[in-house]
Amino acid sequence: MEQLQQQRDHQEYQRQLEEVQLQIHELEQRLHRLRTLQIENQSNKQRDNQHKLKLLEEDQRLDFQQHQVRVQLQAIKDLRELDERQAVEQQPETPAYFPPQVSDDDEPVSEYTCSQVFPSW
Repeated sequence: MEQLQQQRDHQEYQRQLEEVQLQIHELEQRLHRLRTLQIENQSNKQRDNQHKLKLLEEDQRLDFQQHQVRVQLQAIKDLRELDERQAVEQQPETPAYFPPQVSDDDEPVSEYTCSQVFPSW
């Protein structure tokens, strides 16, 4: 009877041992998957960080280009304004406009052709 009990104990021990070994195997597989995911995650983070860095560099480059364009545009506006001022300053003064004189007599105003005013035409 004692031998039968030992045999049962041994079988129970074997069953528990197999169960624990199975659990260990499952845990090792999970650990391996987690490590793989962690490595992938680190790779993804590195790739994301590199991409973010490239985007930041591109953003800074575009900001600098935009600043350069604004400076050039302002310079063009300033030059145009200066040219306009110089053009106005260099124009000869236009003679004052004198409206035609109206005569005191009541005679109607005659129309002249060029040939009457300038006979050589």
